[in-house]
Amino acid sequence: MKRQPTTMEAPPRVPEGSYTTLQVSLMSGASLRQLQWWDDHGILCPPVVAHMRLYTANEASNARRIVQLRKAGVSLKQVRNLLSMEYEHVRKIRVPTVIGSTLVIPTPRKHQ
Repeated sequence: MKRQPTTMEAPPRVPEGSYTTLQVSLMSGASLRQLQWWDDHGILCPPVVAHMRLYTANEASNARRIVQLRKAGVSLKQVRNLLSMEYEHVRKIRVPTVIGSTLVIPTPRKHQ
């Protein structure tokens, strides 16, 4: 009986300007598990496309910074606070805006 060749699906294409978890891990020095844990705990949350976390250049840079801060002894709680302070100005946006190459769409606020 002749054996049928196995076919493997080609991996999904990564959009230009995006990085996979493996690429970010290699660039930042964070382990794959650390990146997953940070996502699970809301520290660094890239969007998931086709079952892959895709990081922007800014998120990849933040991964490097988190690794450096952790090596310096900064707690994850403090890291989360530092990252959220950087985005405080983004929270004040009221209309769709492009920052860098990222489209920021504000969430509607409930009137009180």
